[in-house]
Amino acid sequence: MRDSPKEERRATLEIRNKLGLHARAARLFVQRYLGANDLMAVVHTRGANDAGQEFTNNKRLLIAAIDKTSGYKLRSATAEKTDEYYRTRDMRQSGD
Repeated sequence: MRDSPKEERRATLEIRNKLGLHARAARLFVQRYLGANDLMAVVHTRGANDAGQEFTNNKRLLIAAIDKTSGYKLRSATAEKTDEYYRTRDMRQSGD
């Protein structure tokens, strides 16, 4: 026997990578599509373990966990090149 639509329950896992690139979309998903019977968890791949959120249907807690990655962004190519220069400067001969 199939569950009626009112009894349907979904579980969603949001994996955050500290880049914050999809924080807006994740927040929108929680606000618009997470139903009263649905569960969602937020897991961060880096950083403090307390930044995530275990499975819950509490939208406030989920959005707070999603927002903990907001503001992070990819490093610029210039910053990467500068770091590479300083990491390898001792291995290069003078004048390189």
